[in-house]
Amino acid sequence: MKFLVGVALVAAGCGGRAVIDDGPSGAPSPLASRGIFTFSSIVFNGQQWLIGLDDLEGTGYTTDNVDGALHGACDPVFDAQGRLLFAEGVAEASRLVRYDLETGRVEPFEVGDAPAGLLASIEAVALDAQGRIYGVDSAAHQVFRIDDLDGSGFVALGSGPGSGTFELDTPVDVAVGADGKIVISDPGNARVVQVDDMSGAGWTVYDLDGEPFDPWGVAVDVSGAIYVVDFDAFALYRFDPSNEARDRVGLPGQPQHAALGADGRIYVSFLNGSHALGVMDGFAAATLTTYTGPDDEPFINPCGIAVR
Repeated sequence: MKFLVGVALVAAGCGGRAVIDDGPSGAPSPLASRGIFTFSSIVFNGQQWLIGLDDLEGTGYTTDNVDGALHGACDPVFDAQGRLLFAEGVAEASRLVRYDLETGRVEPFEVGDAPAGLLASIEAVALDAQGRIYGVDSAAHQVFRIDDLDGSGFVALGSGPGSGTFELDTPVDVAVGADGKIVISDPGNARVVQVDDMSGAGWTVYDLDGEPFDPWGVAVDVSGAIYVVDFDAFALYRFDPSNEARDRVGLPGQPQHAALGADGRIYVSFLNGSHALGVMDGFAAATLTTYTGPDDEPFINPCGIAVR
């Protein structure tokens, strides 16, 4: 089926918790050759599936429940080695997870692995060009960075709740540009913040000049332009790196996360009502194609989207 967004939006659709530990390599994931990934909930037991696709027409649709160990998983992203990292934000086991699709190896970084008292939750993940790992700690109003899943090099940025410089209210997502600048969405303050590094230098605010703004997922392209989904307004914004201009396109549902493909395509995951993944060939085209999952197993709250 087809939809038009803003200028022109098109959508096509088809119609007991396991413990993750740092164990030896296991069997390869059935998703090892897929290129698009999301998480979808399972109604009857609250578990999740990691879903892989070749495209948003449903080609290659494959699922992997990672031995039943997924719960609250969201915001997948690939590292330079092709391993999938994601956040699990459930209160009883908030953590980052790295999953090697080729070997089946699963490695966690849990709240308790950080220096004592410095981390309260983990709700999103990003990587920089050096392979360092960034996470969002909404409960402590901060973002953090570690060198690897052993917790080395832990450093945090942000305090709060508050709306001043270096203060974050409810950060929900983080992205890192090719230049190393860090972008943080903070819907509690109706703004997105960019900093040069984890010292907070270059603190820059991107907002809608006092208008309502509910920024969730963020992404950065190679030029430094910042892409932000507005959950409440059903919209996608693109902010110029200079912060002097912005563009907007309307979307057909509540967007949660955004990702950018190497080919310049823009990918979005939708919650509530839409329960879909979407892709646009570019911001100027403003044409969105969506996929809601197989007719006999439609998506349920697809959480995040990663492409490679």
